[in-house]
Amino acid sequence: MTVYYDNWCKNCTRLMNLIRQLDWFNLISCRELRNEEHTKIAPGLNLTLAEEQLASVHKGIW
Repeated sequence: MTVYYDNWCKNCTRLMNLIRQLDWFNLISCRELRNEEHTKIAPGLNLTLAEEQLASVHKGIW
């Protein structure tokens, strides 16, 4: 499973670090949403929609 997270968000980054520690079988791939190298290889990822649906953004405000 691939999870894209907001790498500009400290809480999101902390959560992904925790997930990596708990993922003993390496079944989860954590990818940075704001890293072009990670997002350009994601088929079907709508970057604009993903940024609009970030949990840390409410009505366009961080």
